[in-house]
Amino acid sequence: MSLSNLVVVLIVTLLVIGGLASIALDSADMATPSFISLPCSVDRLDVLKHQTEEARGRWAVGLSPEAYQSYASARSDFVEYALACASTLGLDPRQGLERNPMELPFGTSKADLVGGMERRQKPLIPSATFGPDAFGYVYKDSDEPDGPTFAFIDISSSGTAIPLGDDDSANVPIGFTFNFYGQDYTTVNVGSNGYLKFTTGSTALWANDCPIPDATGPDTAIYAFWDDLDPSSGGAVYYETRGVSPNQVFIVQYNQIPFSNDPGSGTVVFEVLLYESSHEILIEYQDVEGSIRKTGGLATQGIESQTGYGPTGLMYKGCNAANNLKNSLAVLYAIDGQADLEISKTATGSASVGDLITYTLMVTNTGPAEARNVVVLDYLPAEVDSVSYWPSTGACMAGVPGEPLRPATCNLGAIPSGGSRTIMIVVRLVSGSPGTLIFNDAQVSSDTEDPDNGDNVATAATQDATPYYLFLPIVTR
Repeated sequence: MSLSNLVVVLIVTLLVIGGLASIALDSADMATPSFISLPCSVDRLDVLKHQTEEARGRWAVGLSPEAYQSYASARSDFVEYALACASTLGLDPRQGLERNPMELPFGTSKADLVGGMERRQKPLIPSATFGPDAFGYVYKDSDEPDGPTFAFIDISSSGTAIPLGDDDSANVPIGFTFNFYGQDYTTVNVGSNGYLKFTTGSTALWANDCPIPDATGPDTAIYAFWDDLDPSSGGAVYYETRGVSPNQVFIVQYNQIPFSNDPGSGTVVFEVLLYESSHEILIEYQDVEGSIRKTGGLATQGIESQTGYGPTGLMYKGCNAANNLKNSLAVLYAIDGQADLEISKTATGSASVGDLITYTLMVTNTGPAEARNVVVLDYLPAEVDSVSYWPSTGACMAGVPGEPLRPATCNLGAIPSGGSRTIMIVVRLVSGSPGTLIFNDAQVSSDTEDPDNGDNVATAATQDATPYYLFLPIVTR
């Protein structure tokens, strides 16, 4: 029997008696996809690239899954067009998408992209007037040119009154997690004698330590006006949490509080504000003039750590010193300096369906301060399945590939100045289109101020090397 009528048909699966041959095609043989309705144009490509870079900039500033989703959508449009027009325009679609740190094209500045999207509530102290203490806290007051602005928030008509007796305290909710000397707290003990204490014990001492820090206690405290005050004899103490997370502020107001057994010295009005996102402490003094005692003649002002740190602390000017305080004075306490996190990412250069892809992430803190509570989000592409996560410190929780709102999350803890951490993520390529690029993106953030978010995002690409196959069934008679 002779062979005749050799029929060449493109099929995915067909079993034919007589044999099955296959030919692998290189991705260069791919035809221009049919979704391109416009002719290939450098101008059109530049517009799409510009839109992609702008979206990436907004992601770098916002560092949220929603911002990333917008960036990924813009990049998808750009890459589809670039792939379709690659041969015509002589383009490598990956060029400009894997940069780290990000460089914005077309003269666009990072400031243009921020557009008021400020993540912090108050500026960090640019240069300390006093400090730092052993932990890194410093303070600056409103008398300094770049110090905080006095803007008293009166909550006497909106806040919750705290019923306090003489030498008394009450535990109240902060409304969010506040970090003080490296520890997280959700409640605080408000003392009648002008200080807030985050731990139990010695919450209502009237005899102030002078100077601080003092190993005898109390500790883990904010001493706004530590003196023998008596809210049971007049005035009231209020607390209130304002704002929307992550930009809430917790306020405690001491309103017209007299001194114990000393009516001739008058009353004092001051407040303590704790900021959610920056973990800064602002103390504002509205009415502290009129007598030696009101100006701090028998009082202590400052902050002090838990005993595990030595203790350490920071005292405002001095203690038991007349004229330490005055009306319309604001004092801001914060961690000195800033962290500057940057993230880089590499990936297996090419892979076929069924192959493993390894993503290696490096997070480095090049800033002068420790980065606290460092979190990496990795947005896995839809074409992969998770296999394993290997952080050098901390732990990772697997994400859902292809779902930007459910990224892989790695909590790395604190990274000191000059320190770095690595994460290795292994995935398996389970689907894709031969010749296309599979992008993986990641971002890093922390609870410490970062002045430059442009290097807080990173991208790596893997080329799908799965070969095309033409199946040639041989039909015999």
